[in-house]
Amino acid sequence: MKPSNREPGQGVIEVVEEAVHLLRGAPLQLHAAYAAGTLPFVLAFLYFWADMSRGAFARQHAALGAAGMGLLFLWMKCWQAVFAAALRSRMAGHAAARWTIRSVARLTLTQMALQPSGLFAVPLALALLLPFPWVYSFYQNLTAAGGEEGDLGGACKTAAFQANLRPGQCFLLLCILLLFAFLVWINTVVAMAMLPSLLRMLFGVDTAFTQAGIHSVLNSTYLACSFALTYIFVDPLVKTVFVLRCFYAQSVRSGDDLKAELVRLRAPSLNSPALLASRQ
Repeated sequence: MKPSNREPGQGVIEVVEEAVHLLRGAPLQLHAAYAAGTLPFVLAFLYFWADMSRGAFARQHAALGAAGMGLLFLWMKCWQAVFAAALRSRMAGHAAARWTIRSVARLTLTQMALQPSGLFAVPLALALLLPFPWVYSFYQNLTAAGGEEGDLGGACKTAAFQANLRPGQCFLLLCILLLFAFLVWINTVVAMAMLPSLLRMLFGVDTAFTQAGIHSVLNSTYLACSFALTYIFVDPLVKTVFVLRCFYAQSVRSGDDLKAELVRLRAPSLNSPALLASRQ
């Protein structure tokens, strides 16, 4: 068996279940870190989309708007890397490391230098189909690594190495996540379509959506809103799944998964009633 297929860890379903459990048990501060980076970008994207598609003066400030979107994209990627680093700390069973000026600069440099190329590489790989799992995994691993490597070359090497590990598992995970995202999108579209009717039915509130009828859902801005909401709902799970993959792959040499398990097994015994009584 090749070394790339001997990565210890769990099966596909177990990884997804553990990712859901890890997200559910995450503190509010961790979710706030993700929201601090993602929500400004998503809201600005929706405004930019609506302005560029329907604004009368869109051409005059298109360049400025595009530059702002680029900066918000980098802002989002940096905060998502912070989110991933906090998840890794929780998995390892220790407190998150304090952010210093050096670590912040390293994370920012890594994300700003490497993530923008994903805006072109991922759609191109999707068009070619075959390299898409590897390319998508590579950029997700750049976020999951959280800027741990000392230079850009090290970050690229680590992300590429992680992308090559267990390609079959990665492909199945992407299929499951894609199916989940599709179901979430369908439910989001239905909820957005029914909400104006429910408001009119329950509270007598007549909106522009109820007046327009079916035409309110047949426009690009409506679809953009549904895709943006789906991204907000699904992307934290995607990030967590790739954090788990990276964590278990790095544990082959570091043994962090075994250390974390020992910490979890030791914690109940340290807080047992008998031990607390003996301390008194």
